[in-house]
Amino acid sequence: MDSLNLVEKSEGFIKAFEAGDTEKMKSYLADAEAVYRMPYASGMFPDVIEGKEGFHEFTKDWPSIFEKIDLEIVEIILDENAGKVVVRTKVELVVKDVGPYQNAQIFIFRFNKEGKLTDVSEYYNPVPTAIGLKKFGAHASLLDSLQATSTSTIK
Repeated sequence: MDSLNLVEKSEGFIKAFEAGDTEKMKSYLADAEAVYRMPYASGMFPDVIEGKEGFHEFTKDWPSIFEKIDLEIVEIILDENAGKVVVRTKVELVVKDVGPYQNAQIFIFRFNKEGKLTDVSEYYNPVPTAIGLKKFGAHASLLDSLQATSTSTIK
């Protein structure tokens, strides 16, 4: 695997995330083997999302929920031998009709030999997330959407 290509694909996924382009994000994923993990979900979100279709199901409403998503890449670490890229970001979201939310995130991207993402782990500070969700309680559609997908695994 070309290390520059892995970094470019990781940055591409982040840029698609930022643009709310869930179809583009999905295009970086390996088909059925792709897994998206949120280990700190704590019941707020699914812990694991399996496959491209599960990922689509989880992200399809993002454009109608988020007015703005800014992800500033702070650091990129490449482990070429393991086919792994770690990206540290600062995130600022603006939820429609609710307001801003800020946090820090770390994404760990793992690629197969074809250069497709097989595993994405998204780590974030759960305290600002919980505070944000309490604030977002006034936004019923967001809360309903999160509750509808808050099983431990989406396939």
